[in-house]
Amino acid sequence: LDMISAVRFIHRVVGVELSEALRMASLYPAQAIGQSHRLGRFANGTAADIVALSDDLDTKGVWIGGEKVFAAGSDTVR
Repeated sequence: LDMISAVRFIHRVVGVELSEALRMASLYPAQAIGQSHRLGRFANGTAADIVALSDDLDTKGVWIGGEKVFAAGSDTVR
């Protein structure tokens, strides 16, 4: 089970609101390891690792350290 599959399941099958399901995959793990000041949320001063999702929760793009490393439809992953 990968993280996005877990988010889809908890949202679609269990009925958890999408915003809460996403926090369960990002903010709450960061809080558990004492890193919520720099991980798990989208804010100034936090790590710029971002996954862009479609309405169907498919991955559209990935940025690590602010650099785009994946785009949907592209054969290239950096």
